[in-house]
Amino acid sequence: MAKLTVEGKVGRIFFANKGVEIHEQIDTPTASFVKKYTAWFYDPVNFKEGDYGTFTGIFKAKIEDWVNEDGTPKLDRDGKAGRSIKLELNDTTFKPNLELKPIMSFDDATPF
Repeated sequence: MAKLTVEGKVGRIFFANKGVEIHEQIDTPTASFVKKYTAWFYDPVNFKEGDYGTFTGIFKAKIEDWVNEDGTPKLDRDGKAGRSIKLELNDTTFKPNLELKPIMSFDDATPF
């Protein structure tokens, strides 16, 4: 089993406050995107949506086929059966990031 640490924001909380969707912001020189994880906790969490911090847990990845409500395959934009990889953390711990990140400010001396 591999332990994984993810720094991100709480997107939503569900399943009696024991499931959390984590949004990890990824920035590269050519693109920016959000990677989503599901984190499972033994006890209900006491943080809220929008909180930011570090999540650590046992990593699990699973290939998931897209399925319509009637059980037929759900198609992607190319007309092929859709698939995604579901990323999970189990036995998760959360450490809030209490440091405030600097906010860029502008004044009359700003050259643009």
